[in-house]
Amino acid sequence: MNEQTQPYRGNEQIEIETTVEEEAQLSTEHAAKLLYFSFYFSQGLPALQVEIFQWLHQRYPSYRGDTLNKAQLLETLLRSVEKTVPEKATGPDGANATHAGIDRHKVLSEIESYSVRLLGCLNGEQVHSLLDYGQLTTSIATKMIRRDYHYLVERGSRPRFKQGDRNGPMHDPFLSHVCYYALMGRPTGVPEYDHLMQAVATIIRRDFSQDNQLIAVIARFNRLHHASVSVH
Repeated sequence: MNEQTQPYRGNEQIEIETTVEEEAQLSTEHAAKLLYFSFYFSQGLPALQVEIFQWLHQRYPSYRGDTLNKAQLLETLLRSVEKTVPEKATGPDGANATHAGIDRHKVLSEIESYSVRLLGCLNGEQVHSLLDYGQLTTSIATKMIRRDYHYLVERGSRPRFKQGDRNGPMHDPFLSHVCYYALMGRPTGVPEYDHLMQAVATIIRRDFSQDNQLIAVIARFNRLHHASVSVH
């Protein structure tokens, strides 16, 4: 299918709802959760993960992590990964992968470098983005649509690890992040990512209604889910 992504309209600014004015030092657990779910929502795409970090900095400019113990942060995150990502996960092609499309060992090897990137972005040291808030949100929305299309349409399903009959979006091989979290507004479990998905939904409804890949993703997601879990 041909992509018909409409460009960001620079004269239509998206307002940032500033919720924290004074500097807020993140706890180890808070920073670890932001980093852990950045792997999930980036769906194995490093460029998307970096843009998520940049978006967090622009949306929450007062967040700081310069007082965090990096070794403690890494240890906390590693514990989360070990609890949720098993040794083997089977994808549609039989390859070992996590639910986010990232090999488990690759995740473990990259955690430290991405911890540095996240803290650098939050502290304003490694932002390096030429995009403003609206343009950055548009870029994130575009990449999320493309990743959903890659898994749901091109590959047929997402790789999922098998741990009994566990339910929930993280175990759904036909999950669309754009449909479920953005357009349907289902909670992510992390307030910052709820805000990201709300911003992505606004952009998608405004600029992507004729996008062929989005249309294909929504159609497949709706076809494979009950009417109560579908985009209307």
